[in-house]
Amino acid sequence: MLKLLSAILAALMLVSACSDNEAVRLRYQAEKDLYQLDRKMRDIRQAGEIDSTVIRQLAADYRQLSDFCAEATVSIDAEQYPVENRELSHLTFRSFIRLSQLYFNTRQYDSCTSQLGRLLSTVKLVGHEQAVARMNLGQALQAGGNLDSAAAVFDRITDDFYPPIDDTGAVLLDLFNLPLHTYRLAGYVFDSTARAERYSKTESYYRKVVEDYPETKLEMTGRSNLARLYENNGEWEKTIAELEALNKMTETDNKIIRVKIADILTTRLKKYDTALALYGHILETIPQQDSLDYALILFKTAIVKMEQKKYTEARELVVDVRQKYAVFFARTPLAQLTIARSFEFEGNWNRAEVEYGFLIEQYATSDEALASFLHIADYYRAKNRPTLVDKWLNDAEQHYEQMEIRGAGSQLGAKALIFKADLYERKEQPEKSARVLMELFDRYPQTEPGRRGLLSAARIFRDRLGDQATADSLVQVLKTSLTQPIGKFEI
Repeated sequence: MLKLLSAILAALMLVSACSDNEAVRLRYQAEKDLYQLDRKMRDIRQAGEIDSTVIRQLAADYRQLSDFCAEATVSIDAEQYPVENRELSHLTFRSFIRLSQLYFNTRQYDSCTSQLGRLLSTVKLVGHEQAVARMNLGQALQAGGNLDSAAAVFDRITDDFYPPIDDTGAVLLDLFNLPLHTYRLAGYVFDSTARAERYSKTESYYRKVVEDYPETKLEMTGRSNLARLYENNGEWEKTIAELEALNKMTETDNKIIRVKIADILTTRLKKYDTALALYGHILETIPQQDSLDYALILFKTAIVKMEQKKYTEARELVVDVRQKYAVFFARTPLAQLTIARSFEFEGNWNRAEVEYGFLIEQYATSDEALASFLHIADYYRAKNRPTLVDKWLNDAEQHYEQMEIRGAGSQLGAKALIFKADLYERKEQPEKSARVLMELFDRYPQTEPGRRGLLSAARIFRDRLGDQATADSLVQVLKTSLTQPIGKFEI
């Protein structure tokens, strides 16, 4: 009897060992294959050999590995072998994410969405991995033009991962910024009703964070996003309220926040005396040897004087800044523009044109200089002097084209295209303007100027040229571009 019992125990131990070995074997095989495949991808990238055939083969390899990992994870009992199951689940996650990235970066958004959905339905992901998979799913839907579905996914993530913090208490900004991201997305392509609904939902989310987690990093980040939301919506009093609340949360008086408040008081609310008092208080806190900051506040005081139509006082302040703080003045084309505008608003156009010319000469690539070409042309158009209008528009076109060539692929090149499109509008060539804006998007598709340019091009085709079909197609292109590369949320 004793021998029989011993034999049974030995058999059971053997079965258990075989099961343990199988779990370990599957985990090891998945890890080895994923390592080799990732190395293969890195080698291909470094060699610059990526083409459609290589991508298809890589996708096939990752798809086969994903199938293996998913089946292995399901086959291993999570209660009996928790470590191996958890490790296999992580390898499954990684393999599916790699596969989805390949599909995403080759614009195969339906395949990308399908694989991410399969990952979420096959493996029980938790915590960060589940958030990454769902964020990527939302991005894939967004890039494929399924904006309503993408917004729904983002909303569920926002609800399920509340509060958006990790195990150490750090704010997960990718998650935290989702409501604001979706609101901005609505500003591109949704109608006014949908935008209003999205605004209300976004405001409620951040207001809840502020109320639920007072005096924490979450409150600070929530108020910061509320300020951005209100600023985007032109609600200046609310913007100031959030900025003031933020300032109270800092250990010392925050100069950047106070300057922002003063700027809003000046340019948006026209509360000039309040702005001047605030700038004066800021000046008292800045050591005079801190020349750049001191010069900045003096200059902003001059801007208030300009808004008050006290042009001589404003100019005298800016000239004082030029004499005492040459480095600041050399870096600030707006200061030179202020001098030119002060003469123009006083009715001294001849002197103003000299100052505009100096601005164009000394700050040739600045927004202020680029805009001055068109402003001078507009002045002469109002004076009914077509010869001078043509001269300045032709000079502008030549300047923009030279800058476009020099700044190809950079922010400089993007600016040149923006002003070039504006130039063709003034020349009453709306289709040419729209084509330049489309070119801007083609060169800079993942930038704010590029996207805004394409939206403006769509409006020109719809409103100026009566071409609704082209306008609709451009909006659809815009929808598919409204995302960042999926690798942003990589593991």
